[in-house]
Amino acid sequence: MTKFIFLFLSVLSLQAMATTFLPLSIKKQIVESEEIIKGRVELVQSEHMSDGIVSFARIKVDHWLGSLAPETEYIDVYFPGGEIGDEVYKIHGAPSFEIGENVVLFGKRDKGEVWINNLGLGKFSLKSLGTKEVLVNQVFPNNPKVGQITWNKFVNLAEWMKKEKFQERLKDKYELNKDKEARARVTQRDKGRSIASVNQSKVEKNIFSANWLVFLLALLIVVFTIIRKKTS
Repeated sequence: MTKFIFLFLSVLSLQAMATTFLPLSIKKQIVESEEIIKGRVELVQSEHMSDGIVSFARIKVDHWLGSLAPETEYIDVYFPGGEIGDEVYKIHGAPSFEIGENVVLFGKRDKGEVWINNLGLGKFSLKSLGTKEVLVNQVFPNNPKVGQITWNKFVNLAEWMKKEKFQERLKDKYELNKDKEARARVTQRDKGRSIASVNQSKVEKNIFSANWLVFLLALLIVVFTIIRKKTS
């Protein structure tokens, strides 16, 4: 009986840790990343790899800081988990993407591929706030140390820390007009929503899940202690 309770407590502890994230400052992410990419999501797809199912977001690159070639227009950025037919491999805290979404991604290279750093912590949405674009983190949207920095300030910070300049892909007039229309649609969609409300329901759900597991874990520890005293 006591072995069963110990095993159950261990599983719950792992689940609690898996659903809880600690804030990671944007400065630390800049230091840890080999690639910083700004662009628009064109495709999200899953595929089989040797370690299981992984997914990638195909990004149409606007700006980058790192080792991308000057002629780069698209890049696939990978993250664990995904769904292929009836096969589902879910990773708690993995980044999520929407087609047409403007993002800033922190990545590292592994065997020639770019992987997102720190799951959802390494993925930022770009939200329009008046005439400015603001980086909003997927996991901690309302934490100013993790995000809530304007794109222009972020560029200055990253260039100062990395000692190199962001590169920009040249666009023709047609693409510039298309980007302008897309930004107008996003602004209209997000009108009236505050930065702190972005993805708030997802964050609250993760916090509720983690708190519930911690409470249950504490309760089981008390039960385990009582049983152990009675049997000793």
